[in-house]
Amino acid sequence: MAGTLTADDMTVYTVEITTAEGTQSRTVHAAYVASEPGWVLFKDHEHRVVAQFNDHLVIMVWRGDMIPGSDEGRIRDAMTEAHQHPGHTITR
Repeated sequence: MAGTLTADDMTVYTVEITTAEGTQSRTVHAAYVASEPGWVLFKDHEHRVVAQFNDHLVIMVWRGDMIPGSDEGRIRDAMTEAHQHPGHTITR
C-alpha cells in the first residue's frame, strides 16, 4: 500500500454475499480491502479490521454504493411478473 492512509481514504464498499435467503448486498465503510486465508477483510486507515466476511460467501466487492443504472429492479419486476403469468412472454 503506497503512502500513508488518512480518514479521508475511508469510502463505501458494496459487498455481495450469498446467504441462506439468497444473494444480499452489504455496505461497508473502509479504506481498503485485504484478504487472509478464508477471509475477505475490510480495514480502516489505521489498518484495523472494520468488517470481515468468509471468502466462500463473497460473490463480488466493488468500491462505491450499488452500481448506478443497475437493472436489478427491472429484472426483479420481470421475474415476479413471469412467475405470476407462466407461459407469457415478458418484455421490459
